[in-house]
Amino acid sequence: METFLKTALRYLSFGIFFYVMYSGYYFFMQKRIIYPRHIIRIPPDIYDRVPGLERIWLETSSGKVESWYFRASDSTGQLPLPAMIIAHGNAELIDYWLPIVSDIREMGISVLLVEYPGYGRSEGKPDEASLTEAFITAYDSLLSKPEVDSARIVLFGRSIGTGVICALAGARQSAAMILMSPFSNISSLASDYYLPGFLAKDRFDNLDIISSYDEPVLFVHGSKDRLIPYKHSKKLLAASRNGELITYDKGHNDLIGDWKLFWNEVRPFLIRAGVLVEDGKTDSSG
Repeated sequence: METFLKTALRYLSFGIFFYVMYSGYYFFMQKRIIYPRHIIRIPPDIYDRVPGLERIWLETSSGKVESWYFRASDSTGQLPLPAMIIAHGNAELIDYWLPIVSDIREMGISVLLVEYPGYGRSEGKPDEASLTEAFITAYDSLLSKPEVDSARIVLFGRSIGTGVICALAGARQSAAMILMSPFSNISSLASDYYLPGFLAKDRFDNLDIISSYDEPVLFVHGSKDRLIPYKHSKKLLAASRNGELITYDKGHNDLIGDWKLFWNEVRPFLIRAGVLVEDGKTDSSG
């Protein structure tokens, strides 16, 4: 019996040692894990060769942050127009979202892609505070445009971008949110990887924001997502006051196969939110 106890204690000690090492690695490396900007290839600067792209440099306490603005493809000439602010995933750049913009503009919605501090050509370092500041600055810059309808601002975030978008929603008014592959908060997500949540330096508490957000929210998630489990959207949906959920039988990075089909599926939500009217054209009465 004594030998058994000694063996059990030895294995327990090894287990505790490796768990502490595992947790310690996450604690010291979490910034590089959450914001893996060091692995992202920066494409050639093509902003001056893209029709309809207006480059806006945002002045923040972190330095200059790049953003790209695209006015809606408005064939009616009716103003003002709704707009969408997009926060991308943690291993992406605004450059990667360029092919997706045209489908949104064709719906009559202007688009603002905002880079993260320290990503791409932007200055600074990424963290919850600097990202939130950059997007608040971007929001205020967007509303200074006379063609933008301040009552029809849609906030869109993917993955880590859902944390940024929820932080923005907590600071500024919006007509609706679309959260793709969201997490409830970083602490809860850490527990999915058997890590103590209190070690998270950046919290991004989406659950707290969603629980007090009155406008429509569309959650989009893959049931096979292993990076951010599907249960996070289910939890957020349960806490939301005005939420809907679209589920795909997909994972995290293969969630959307055809963006044009996706936006067609999202259009009814935007109509219900008052961003678009029944025929898909913008409502000039706002």
